[in-house]
Amino acid sequence: MKRIFRTLCGLLLASVALTSCLGDDDDNQTTTYSDVAITQFTLGTINRYTTTTSATTGRDTLVKTTFAGSGYKMTIDQLGHQIYNRKALPVGSDVRHVVCTVSTRNSGVVALQSMTSDSLSWFNASDSIDFSVPRTFRVYSIDGTTHRDYVVALTASSDQGLDFEWRQEATATLTSPLSDHQVVSFGGQLLLFGSPTGYYDEPDAIYRSTDGTAWERLEPNIPMKHYRGRVVVMGERLYVLTTEGLYCSADGETWQQIVATADPNQAGALKMLIGGGTRELFALRQEPTDPASEPMTPWCLVSSTDGGRTWAAEAADYDTDPCQTPTLTRFGCVAFDYMPTDSTDYVLLLGCDLAALEAGVITPWRKISCYAQEGRSGQWVSMTLDDANRYVLPATEVYGLEQYDGTLVALCGKQGQAVAIYESADQGITWKTQNDYSLPDGFASGPLSMTTSGDALWIVSPTGQTWKGTLR
Repeated sequence: MKRIFRTLCGLLLASVALTSCLGDDDDNQTTTYSDVAITQFTLGTINRYTTTTSATTGRDTLVKTTFAGSGYKMTIDQLGHQIYNRKALPVGSDVRHVVCTVSTRNSGVVALQSMTSDSLSWFNASDSIDFSVPRTFRVYSIDGTTHRDYVVALTASSDQGLDFEWRQEATATLTSPLSDHQVVSFGGQLLLFGSPTGYYDEPDAIYRSTDGTAWERLEPNIPMKHYRGRVVVMGERLYVLTTEGLYCSADGETWQQIVATADPNQAGALKMLIGGGTRELFALRQEPTDPASEPMTPWCLVSSTDGGRTWAAEAADYDTDPCQTPTLTRFGCVAFDYMPTDSTDYVLLLGCDLAALEAGVITPWRKISCYAQEGRSGQWVSMTLDDANRYVLPATEVYGLEQYDGTLVALCGKQGQAVAIYESADQGITWKTQNDYSLPDGFASGPLSMTTSGDALWIVSPTGQTWKGTLR
């Protein structure tokens, strides 16, 4: 480790000296970057050894063949810093001698950790690597100030595969079914929100579970008068919009009012909390009534960058009426790190506008928020459906939308009908139901709610029935 660090420092000092010799000419200035990541990991040609038995002699013969490892896509989990193949390599693959290529952001320099110690050596794309155990790759920024480690694991079909398994953790445990319920992962626990009666003039309930097997009811310090929209987790705070106002909490029990709620029908009143990113909250706001637009309800997408104290209208690429917002009774919103750009959120909203409802599909809306540059908040764009795209979401309710295992998963369904999990590997453009997350026979019908925690997907019914899905 010390040798490689000294070598890296020497290279950096040499580059600085060379830059100094070039003088102060602006045309010869050198820019270095501290942000770094592995953006692509591709396998090369892999040897495969299989055994055949002679029909005449009965003797076994070892046969060597090769196949292109590039046909097995490597998933990069930027949050968990893991790289792996979801589709197992063929039986007999020689995972002890694998060549690979690695691409990095901002020309990062890659090193490989030893299998027996913490020493590092420079990565060489022409050298074969032993992947019989997970290996640690370290990528250094070009200015030497930061680094990031990734654990790379290869799975062959002769080993234990990456199958997905659902297991029911709890049966009906709540005293009454919840309406408009939602489960969120917060502080290493599951929190379940919902209305025991369905009436707006009666408080909602909050339940907590540490492992999904049992639920206990919390006693919040405020009357949770029917929250509207999504319960949002942003950083270390929960946010909820009730008939009394917008509140935040650090534990789900003690809530602090941020702003009081005006008459929901008055212009400027928040109507519904939609979701949140790294630094932004999103909501719908009542706009001044335009007689020419009646009977359409004039709502507008708004955002807050100061924790909900002030709100501003969002820019949107609407094809028709600017108040035609992508919303449903139940919708989904998720935000995750957008790797091509530093300090940037990719926010996806699944809902419906009028055109989508007429077509019987759900329209994905996305916003790219760049926080590295002032004023680069981006705008909402409707990802217009192509007539050639056969993999779309039907016009159902979205019970949950999460990023899991490097892809997006949406839990969709209708009241009294079987639910299905759709998966998107292209940031929300196409969605398929034939995936690893297919629900087992006998799974509950909607409405359900879904969240993710660590390496697990959680689905909860209105009565507290809880299912946990994990890779195994």
